[in-house]
Order: sequence, then structure tokens, then C-alpha cells
Amino acid sequence: MLVTSVLSKGLRLFVSLFSLGLALACTSSSEELRPATNSALQLEEAYRVLEKGSGSSFDSEGTFVFENDSDFSAHYLVHQGVGIAGVAPSIDFDSEKVIAIHLGAKPSYAYSVNIETVEYNEFDEVINVSYYQVEDRTEVWPAAIAHPYVFLRVHDQDYRVQFNRLEDKQG
Repeated sequence: MLVTSVLSKGLRLFVSLFSLGLALACTSSSEELRPATNSALQLEEAYRVLEKGSGSSFDSEGTFVFENDSDFSAHYLVHQGVGIAGVAPSIDFDSEKVIAIHLGAKPSYAYSVNIETVEYNEFDEVINVSYYQVEDRTEVWPAAIAHPYVFLRVHDQDYRVQFNRLEDKQG
């Protein structure tokens, strides 16, 4: 009985560590440059991917816009989850905003959120963010609960942000 209990606890610990390793492996914090997609407002870059991965603690789908450090830092700490000590990336909120898109809980790490376009509409003073969910069916993924997300840095033009979720895709 004692051996069975120890083996069971060991297996649960292995599965937890394996899931944590997958979550960390599926997280990217490199900032990718993206070109502007609107000829009315030519910017060097439309946005930067601040962080993208599958290990958020948000169970529900949601989109967020942050225009100050305190709101972004509070959200980022909740995103990281309980027991993970970390600091939100440094952002110059005088010239930038942060956009977060969370897809909520998914049944495997095969899911991710991809950005289709970020358009600055100077006439309407809107930043249009079009995104979609993609499910990677080219590989076999272990069954584990994943929470896909992406954080973007965009130029702050005092424009409002409008989100457009496109049709989901399969890879």
C-alpha cells in the first residue's frame, strides 16, 4: 500500500513537472517586429510581440488594453499565476500601449493565438487588431490543459483599440 501511494505521488509529480516544462517550452518572450499595414499612417513597425505562449492562468477568453504600468503589472501577475514570482516587462506607457489576448482553457498545447493584422486607422482613430485561434494538427500533442495568450506592444496614438476575432484555423 505504501509503495502504491509513493508511486502515485511520484507519477503525479512527474505529470505536473512535465506539464510545467511544456508550458515553459511553449512560451516565447522574444519581441518580433511587425510591419505597419495601413498606408495612411506609416510606422516603422505596427506592433511587437512582447510575449506569446500557452501557460497563462486565465481560464476564460478575453481581450485587454493597458495604458498604464499599474494595470498592466496587476494583470501580468495574475496571468503568471500563483506562486510564480515575476515582474511585468518594462513598457514606456507615454508612447506605447499593451494589448493582451487570452484564448482561455484549451484541451492541449496544440492551440495558439495568432495575429492576422494590426491596422492604424488615422481617420477613425482606431487600432484594429485581427486575430485567430489555430490548432496545430501536424503533431501529436499530449492531453493537457493549455491557456494560449499573446501580449503585444503597439504605438499609443491615443486611438481606441478594436478587436476582430477571425475564423479559427487548423495547421
